[in-house]
Amino acid sequence: MSIYSRPAFLAEKTLADAGIVVTKNHIRELIAALCGFKSLAALQASPLLPAGEPPGNVLLVVDRALASARCKHLLPDLAPAPILNELVRFLDTTASATVAIHQSPGLPLPSLQRFAQRQLMAMTEPNRRMLGENAQIQCSTDFSGHLLVGQQHLIAQLTGEYTTPSGDGGLVRVELRYRTTSHALYVLDSQDLELMPGEDLVSAADMDFQFPSDD
Repeated sequence: MSIYSRPAFLAEKTLADAGIVVTKNHIRELIAALCGFKSLAALQASPLLPAGEPPGNVLLVVDRALASARCKHLLPDLAPAPILNELVRFLDTTASATVAIHQSPGLPLPSLQRFAQRQLMAMTEPNRRMLGENAQIQCSTDFSGHLLVGQQHLIAQLTGEYTTPSGDGGLVRVELRYRTTSHALYVLDSQDLELMPGEDLVSAADMDFQFPSDD
């Protein structure tokens, strides 16, 4: 399913219930603008967001400025903010497992937090034996974090709490390094994690896996 189909359907109904009538075609155009594209056709032509299959591991930093300008052009009689707020909300809640949405400034949206948690689970699974044969790290989905934006990369650094079945725990830092493809779309290049455990719990330095570095 495309990145815009489900959000467009949900937003149209929600906006209509609030007395704001916007056609699906206009909603799709606005979603394209939030994704950093000047038109829906440009989004549909992007290899990063294929229509018939889930996208690769991408991060979308929503482009509110472009979307607001597009909204004023397409819908001059309507205020952009209520419409865009709903679109961002549904983009986030319907994001596939490989897509993370972020709105800057502000705390990471839930889809980025969910993505970080999935990456954490995937990265710790090979070392489960170090915590116990049947042990699994449980991590809070309530991450805090920020983005560091450079010319070639965007780095998402998120910190949350984790616990083990024995009741031990600490903090975990997940770092996701994305390659810049446009001012709004980024592709995951590498990932890393650091466990900051309580005393006597396994530390990241003891783990036998490594992740690629761009240094």
